[in-house]
Parts: sequence; structure tokens; C-alpha cells
Amino acid sequence: MAALTEHVPKALLPCVDDTLLGRLVVTLEAAGVDSFTVAVGWKGSRVRRHVETHLRDKKIDMVDVADYEIGPLQTLVTALEHVEDDVVMVVPADLVANAEAARALLRSWDCHDPVTLSVDIGSTGGSAVYVDSEGHLSSIGVPSSGARFLGSSSMMLLMRTDIGDLCRRLIENGQTRVVDVLNTLLKRGDHVSHTSTPGPWFDIDSVSALLNLNHYYLDRVAQVQSGCLFVPPGDTVHFGAPVRLGSSITIGAGSEIRGPTLVGPGCSVGGDSRAGPYTILVDDSHLGLRSETRESIVFGQSRIGDDMVVDSCVVHGGVTYGRNDCNEP
Repeated sequence: MAALTEHVPKALLPCVDDTLLGRLVVTLEAAGVDSFTVAVGWKGSRVRRHVETHLRDKKIDMVDVADYEIGPLQTLVTALEHVEDDVVMVVPADLVANAEAARALLRSWDCHDPVTLSVDIGSTGGSAVYVDSEGHLSSIGVPSSGARFLGSSSMMLLMRTDIGDLCRRLIENGQTRVVDVLNTLLKRGDHVSHTSTPGPWFDIDSVSALLNLNHYYLDRVAQVQSGCLFVPPGDTVHFGAPVRLGSSITIGAGSEIRGPTLVGPGCSVGGDSRAGPYTILVDDSHLGLRSETRESIVFGQSRIGDDMVVDSCVVHGGVTYGRNDCNEP
């Protein structure tokens, strides 16, 4: 995914008719979170513009991280310096989870513990979580002596903000991950609590994970943003004549859209083409004549040429990433 995120910050990757960041904010709001601090580094100005344009009705404080290259722990420390609360929920920007998982974490908070970690019991994705013989957390990532595997964590957690000093000391010692903080707390005998949080959740660390995320949510769309054209699962819309919608979506004659598929404002589907199933075409992108997409995401003003097949890949700015390339049919 590194080749793709050289051009697009992870937080702005598509999630159906939204971005990962937008989806995360909506999910946390549904769980009862009413204010956010978003720390940005790589292409931070682009994320800031997105927030100001698309999330301006949310209570979001944007924080620039000057030394983001150090790693996620530096990003966390910088964010904590701008927060007045005693306790914060920490969520990676490339995580998509459900609101019930966030609610379960909030309900579980114990003010006596420095951290409460969400754990998907039995899951093998994300960071492995280990417990001792009494069921207390013993380590994250690497098993400690005598420990047993409990499940995996998406690294969504509640944290006391006074941990910031410990985080800074760890950075000075060359440790750069949030998991390093948890393991340090555990090694020195602090009680790090955990709570079981229901799935599904998606850690977007690959093109495959991004495709899987959008496949999941396309099957569960209840409502899309204004100006989008959405064909639900199992449905197919045939266009016998050219159509132009008010949001500047154009569909050529002889084409069809197979659900679930979403076409965003300013996008076009050429004549005699097939969009879907499981396709997202957004950001003023174009599918050429007699072309076909399935299980794919096309965004960033991409133009798919005539007589092309796009299968199981992500296309941004005309460049293809993912499980398969674009091939001549």
C-alpha cells in the first residue's frame, strides 16, 4: 500500500461515499464521542482541507505533527499536548470499526488503570494480545513467558493523558510505537485493563484490506450522500439511452450498473460499459467505452480507457494498485 499512500494520506482513502476519516468520525459520534483531535503529518495540509470542507460541522481540532517521521508515538504525544481532558480515546486513523465496539470500550473504563485496550477475543488480525494465568494482560505483540493468546487488538484504547511523559521518554530511547507504551506499563507492573469489543473491524494496511472494507460496507449501505448514484446489492440498472443526472453524473447508452455499486458526482460511465458489482467510482473519475469494473475502487480523477477490464484493484490518478492489474479483455 506504500505506493498508493505516497499520493493519498490513508485517512482520505475511500470508504463507499466517504473517507476512512469521515467514516471514523461518524462511527465515534454514534458511540457518544462529541469532540476530536486529529493529528496530521504526511500531507497534513490535504487532510486539513478535507476536514474544513467536508467535516466542518464537526468539533475537530487539527494538530500538525512536525516530527511525524519518528512514528505513531510522536503523533500521539503531539496530540496529547493539545488535549485538556484527563482521559482520551485513541484510535488509529486507518481503523474502521463499528459504533458498538467504541461504546463497549467507553463503558469499560476504570479510572484506576492508565490504559484500557479493546480486544477482539480469538481474532488473529491486528496486534496479538497475551494474558497470564489469571487472565491479566501480560504483553502485546510478542508473548511473555507462560502467557497464552487471548485475541487481537485494533489498538483502539482509552488512555489517561498523564502518560504523555512516559511516551516522551520512550521516544528519547528510540521506541516509536504505541504498543511500546503498553508493554512498558505491563513490564513495570501497571495494570492495563482490557475489554472485549465486537467486530468486525478493519485495519487498512493493504490494498486488499481497503477492497475488503468497501466490499463489506457496499453490502450494508442504508443511505448515501446527496448527489451519488447507488445501485443496491442484487439489482442491475440498464441504460438504453444516455443519462445525465443533476450532480453531473453521466451514463452512456447501452451501459449497465450492477449492484452494489456507487457512482459519485462528476463521474461518468461510457457507453456499452459495465460498472459493478462491488465498484466505487468517485472523485470525477471516468470509465471508458465498452469497459468493465468489478470489485474495484476508482478515484482521484482517474480515467479508465476504452475496452478495459478493471478487476479487484484500486485505481488512483490513472495508476493501478492491488491484487490484479487492468488488462485488455
